[in-house]
Amino acid sequence: MARKMDRTQQMAVTCVADALQDAGLTPEKLKGKRVGVILGNSMGGDTTDRYAERVGLPRSVSCLEEAVTSLDLNESVKKDLVAKFRSRYLENLPEITEDSLPGELANIISGRVANVFNLEGPNFTVDAACASSMAAAMNAVVALREGSIDYAVTGGVDAAMHASSFIKFCKIGALSPDGSRPFDESANGFVMGEGAGIMILKRVSDALRDGDRIYGTIVEIGSSSDGRGKGITAPNAAGQERAVRACLSASRIDPGSIGLIEAHGTSTPVGDKTELTVLDRLFREAGIPRASVGIGSVKSQIGHLKAAAGAAGMIKAILSLHHRTLPPTANVKRPNPCIDWDSSPLFLLTEARPWEVDNGSFRRAGASAFGFGGTNFHVIVQEHALGLRLVAGKKKAQAIVEFRPPDWPRPPEMQIQGDAWVIGGTDSGNLLSKVEKLLNDLTPENAAMLAARCRQETGPFDIRCGFAAQDSESTAKKLSLIRDGLIDPAKQAIFPTRGIHVSQGAPSKAQGGIAFLFPGQGSQYPFMLRDLAERFPVVAQTFQEADEILASLGLPTVTSSVFLVDGNNGEAARRQADAMKDTQLLQPMILTANAAIFRLLSSMGVRPVACAGHSLGEYAACVAAGVFTFRDAVEAVAVRGREMARVSIADPGLMMSLPA
Repeated sequence: MARKMDRTQQMAVTCVADALQDAGLTPEKLKGKRVGVILGNSMGGDTTDRYAERVGLPRSVSCLEEAVTSLDLNESVKKDLVAKFRSRYLENLPEITEDSLPGELANIISGRVANVFNLEGPNFTVDAACASSMAAAMNAVVALREGSIDYAVTGGVDAAMHASSFIKFCKIGALSPDGSRPFDESANGFVMGEGAGIMILKRVSDALRDGDRIYGTIVEIGSSSDGRGKGITAPNAAGQERAVRACLSASRIDPGSIGLIEAHGTSTPVGDKTELTVLDRLFREAGIPRASVGIGSVKSQIGHLKAAAGAAGMIKAILSLHHRTLPPTANVKRPNPCIDWDSSPLFLLTEARPWEVDNGSFRRAGASAFGFGGTNFHVIVQEHALGLRLVAGKKKAQAIVEFRPPDWPRPPEMQIQGDAWVIGGTDSGNLLSKVEKLLNDLTPENAAMLAARCRQETGPFDIRCGFAAQDSESTAKKLSLIRDGLIDPAKQAIFPTRGIHVSQGAPSKAQGGIAFLFPGQGSQYPFMLRDLAERFPVVAQTFQEADEILASLGLPTVTSSVFLVDGNNGEAARRQADAMKDTQLLQPMILTANAAIFRLLSSMGVRPVACAGHSLGEYAACVAAGVFTFRDAVEAVAVRGREMARVSIADPGLMMSLPA
């Protein structure tokens, strides 16, 4: 069946698999969940054109037979000529079977994904020409907001690279003969590309509850139509401006907070001029200072992905927020003179630069996607910062409630699976030998022992690799990837996406190192570190050492304070959490937890070059830095907590917490 799937369907399935893996989701975890699949595509793929060629064979043969009748050839030669033509014509064309129709239809792309991964929410394919994938994302956002789905697999895919696509785009003067140069004075058209961009969307509240990694958040998506424009395929300034203003109006944010525009930027003379003029006028009217908003287009690097172009732009913008970097646009030598760059709020990003913002401000970006038929979309995305939230149309933010862990109340027993692996070698060959030996020796029973042995090796090593693996099976997969990458260094390009990290040579001072920041009061909860204490002896030993010190002072032990003894139900956990706020118990408890984690990391070879602490965490930082011993620190905070608990004040006051 896979062989009958058009490349658009194959690419969609492959990229969705990668996106789900990156999000830590599996078909098993999503079974029975409300997962919508909403993807953008416009022209299908090349398979439709190739089937059309096959269907056109009888007419071609008929034309050939008519042509050869006028030739002075005997009948056998004529028949032989037609037979050879038929055979050669069909040589590389796919056979049409019962699987051909579902394998080529653009509207089945989303259904194919839902089928392969057993996703049971709504699925449909959106066609808005080159804005299809952003239109798909808008539909996904609407469904999430109205509560009809809880997850959205969205984006777009386009593999329409048949000769007919090139010919048709050439006929309207859209293709460049020599390269894609959005916003350059010499821009003369785009370069067609193919690809897929897939995003996994959830409501922010759900993502926080589930402890997900959040690359960024969608503030709003605006859309418009050109109406009766200059032409059905011509860019329309009024329509584009309506989409951007609709997005800004619905989001109710200050245009001055936008630091990046990922433009549609097709590199066509008319398209670039129209888009730059609209954005320049809009930001000028908003009073934005000169050179405040960086602008670029990913089409300068990967070409125009057509139906998937909007997803590519959104992903670039979101990753820019995540990495806090303003990314460059390529191939600009002389900026398009259609606007006055010296006074414009816009500036061209010709090189990457750190994305700096004022304290307490969000990084925000806008991205546009426009399509034939006069369809326009603009999205505003912003970085995710825990504790900061968008407040629109209000003078004061709502108070942020006390933080509870995502799985509150915590279960008394939590299983930690997997190990951290750090493998060193004197050179690449030596490391390869070690990896091959580990692959040979690895079993489910000895995986933890082998991981610990590798972590304890001190070198000296010129090359190291590290990764985390849940079980022996995933360990073997990652070791195999490392082996293949050491044999063929080109394959190391996928290491970061698989959670594999390689370092070679001694680190330079410019690279810096790891800093440990130890938290203070407020970070405690029942069963804190119980899972680690049961798995790693060094953690359990630290708690035992603290218990002995506190017992000698006639104070309650840490273990009895942290590890719940009054039942295992949720109400008992809440009572325990309230009791843990007693500063006499809390201070040695926080110190012990901090020291235990520090010792655990140290046992794995992770050592900081600097230590700092917040409030009570400063004591743990001093222990880590060797300023004083763990015993001295426990005695100090225990006596400190006891004396603070004796203080009685009629008005205890209030504390305001401001997230930074």
